[in-house]
This record gives sequence, structure tokens and C-alpha cells, in this order.
Amino acid sequence: QWRQVSLSLFFTYSSSLPVGSTFKEKQKKIYIVEGIQEYWIINLSEHKVEFFSSPTDAGYESQEILSQGVVIPLVFRVLEASVGRLFGE
Repeated sequence: QWRQVSLSLFFTYSSSLPVGSTFKEKQKKIYIVEGIQEYWIINLSEHKVEFFSSPTDAGYESQEILSQGVVIPLVFRVLEASVGRLFGE
């Protein structure tokens, strides 16, 4: 028996795709259609977190790229992640 679940936050790990790659743009469109409210790309090669939120028909309204500091998921405000710690720093 299949059960439908709702997913609000999604993480992807990347080691070789550049920020503006076609693959990433296609993935973002899929996540918007599926109702993903918040999408993070943990960019392993560049030690950055690409953060997308507030989906619309045109794309994610909010987009940030962080290489330091703390990120807090909008949908789970009780969680917090240090960007450096994500990369073992």
C-alpha cells in the first residue's frame, strides 16, 4: 500500500556541477512542481551552500549562496547548521 507524504525541505549534494548548470535548473523546476518549499545544494567542491526558498511559477523567489555563517531552515526553525561544519571545518 502506497502512502502520500509531504516534503517541505530537500537537500542535494554536489561535487562537480557549476552554480548555473542546466541540470540544476531542471531539478529546481521539478522541486517547485512537487511543492518543495526549501531546497539546499551542499556544494562540496566549492564549500558553499546554495539555498532556494519561496517557490513560484517563475522559480524560487529567494536564492542565496553562503560560504560561511549559520543557516536555519525556514520550514524547521528549530534546526541550525554551521556552513563550515557541513564541510568538516
